[in-house]
Amino acid sequence: MQKTILVTLVMLAGCSDGTVEPAQPTLQITTLLSTATLRVGDSLSVRVTAKNVGTAVVSVPTAPCPSAFEILQGSTLVWPIGQLCTPLAYAPRALARGDSYVYESGLLPLTLAAGDYRVRGRVLRDGAYVFSPDIAIKIVAR
Repeated sequence: MQKTILVTLVMLAGCSDGTVEPAQPTLQITTLLSTATLRVGDSLSVRVTAKNVGTAVVSVPTAPCPSAFEILQGSTLVWPIGQLCTPLAYAPRALARGDSYVYESGLLPLTLAAGDYRVRGRVLRDGAYVFSPDIAIKIVAR
C-alpha cells in the first residue's frame, strides 16, 4: 500500500498544465540619443545604460565591441553591419542589485540614407542580447 501511494504522489507532482512562468528580467536596458532627427551625414551620440533590476549579481561586458546599440530600418539591421570584434582583455563588470553600467558611443558619423529608422540599446548577456525599447529616428536629406 505504501509503494502505491508514493508512486501516485510522484506522478501527480510531475504533472502540470503546460504553462511556464516567464523569467523575471535581471537587466533593464535604456537608451538615450543626442537627437531624434538628423541630416544625412550627421553624427549621433548614443548612451546605453544596463541596470541590474534582479536580486542576484549579474555581469555585463565592458568591451567596446560588439556595439551596445543597433539601428534598424523596418526589421532589417542596418548598423552595425559586418562588425568584427577582436578578442581583447576587457574584464566584465559585476552589477549588484540597483547598479548600472553606461556605454557611451561618442559622436558617431552615420552613413545611412534619408529615411525612418529605429535605434535600440543591446547588451550581451549569457550569449544573447537584452534590448532596450526602440527609439524612432528620422534622417532627412541635406
